[in-house]
Amino acid sequence: MSAQALSLLIWISVTVLHVSICVFLWRKNLRQRYPIFFAYNALHVVTSIILFAVARSGDAAAYFLAYWSINAVRVGMGFGVIYELFRTALKPYHALRDLGTMIFRRGAR
Repeated sequence: MSAQALSLLIWISVTVLHVSICVFLWRKNLRQRYPIFFAYNALHVVTSIILFAVARSGDAAAYFLAYWSINAVRVGMGFGVIYELFRTALKPYHALRDLGTMIFRRGAR
């Protein structure tokens, strides 16, 4: 298998995985409970399609700019997912949740 074919296979499989997660969250009505996680996965699907189209255009400079712009948004959303899961996991422990919220807010400054 060539490197280009392997790269395409990985690209498609990751996108299918994110679509599967979105469908699962939608069917189980978990998108209201984890809205940032759902948005992160939906964003990943959309941006993967965009990056795939830009990569197929052959313009390396356009792909470079698109990749790093999209990656910055994905990293920000990733921190949102971590915060959302942290908040949900520590819901019964008010003191720890307040401490975590304080740490997240302190780190953002």
